[in-house]
Amino acid sequence: MCKNNVPAADAKLKGAAAAASTVLKTISKSELASHNTPHSAWCAVHSTDASGKYTGGHVVLDITSFASKHPGGDLILLAAGKDASVLFETYHPRGVPHSLVRKLQIGVMEKGAYENSFYSWDSDFYKVLKQRVCERIEEKGLQLRGSGEIL
Repeated sequence: MCKNNVPAADAKLKGAAAAASTVLKTISKSELASHNTPHSAWCAVHSTDASGKYTGGHVVLDITSFASKHPGGDLILLAAGKDASVLFETYHPRGVPHSLVRKLQIGVMEKGAYENSFYSWDSDFYKVLKQRVCERIEEKGLQLRGSGEIL
């Protein structure tokens, strides 16, 4: 599962999404920040292209109704009104299905809104770290949700 975090069904959806010419709303940092309550929760996460490479841009997700269905509980609401890329990557080493991201997506951040990220998601270091975390999770036979047992 860690080796290819895009299920076959989602790979088909990616192609369909790329073919669709949906125009998404461009959202400013101030507009994103205003959606920071459990009743209106949006977050930004870095975006990827069809091959999974990070684009440097950010998509905006409406997580309001998803919070009650989120496998990790309403902890997801901590991301409301913010760039949640670090949380997204940290808590999902196996990835998140692109179909879910597309379902929650309501727009894109204005160009350059979050240019100066501390992390380089395409770095060899991050790829190796993510691979090792996934291998350790599988080695220990842990569930999708991590715990202190990984050590």
